[in-house]
Amino acid sequence: MSSDLQSQIASFLAQHSRKITIAGGGLLAGVLLVLVVIFVLDLLFAPPVPDIDTASPATVAAFLAHPRGFSRMSIDGRRKILADLYLAGHDKLNELADEFDRMSMEEREQVRSAAMDVYLDQLAKDARRYRTLPPQDQDEFVEEVLDNYETLKEELRPIGDSFKDNLPTKSDEWTKVLVSKTSPRERSRIKPLVDHITRAAEDRRKAEARQARHRSREW
Repeated sequence: MSSDLQSQIASFLAQHSRKITIAGGGLLAGVLLVLVVIFVLDLLFAPPVPDIDTASPATVAAFLAHPRGFSRMSIDGRRKILADLYLAGHDKLNELADEFDRMSMEEREQVRSAAMDVYLDQLAKDARRYRTLPPQDQDEFVEEVLDNYETLKEELRPIGDSFKDNLPTKSDEWTKVLVSKTSPRERSRIKPLVDHITRAAEDRRKAEARQARHRSREW
């Protein structure tokens, strides 16, 4: 670039710097205004979080399926909803399962995905803990994580046995979930724990099968 052209550009910027600054500030203000409007509209149209103890199963199901409901809550908020559902009582859980079965496929998938985020959040925390443990302590830790996983499957029963039964158990199933839900860096940190969990789960299934065969012979 010639010195004359550089001088012309510098002179133009000097002369119009105030206008450029004002224009840039106006654009930023406009973007912020749009974001504020979107946030306010989101609050206005978001359904209220139901009281699980008093709300009808239909109301709870509508909240779970609403695009600005359960899936827009924080991870801690979703975790509390799932825990409250688990403690809601047998009759309400059966009615809620019926409501869940009436949802469209898209609604059920939305709920499943939002609930899976809760488990992946806990899994990421467990993976950080797993990496700090010496090898001799990892087996015991994985058994504890697997127990928690089995509890989660029961806690998810209120939003449909189909979800509970579709939770990943094998390595390739976990890989599919991780690819869709995590970044490559996150996967590299979680995958060693997941691989250990799937091995431990397979060992449990084999042990349970042996016990079942043994009991059948005793009969």
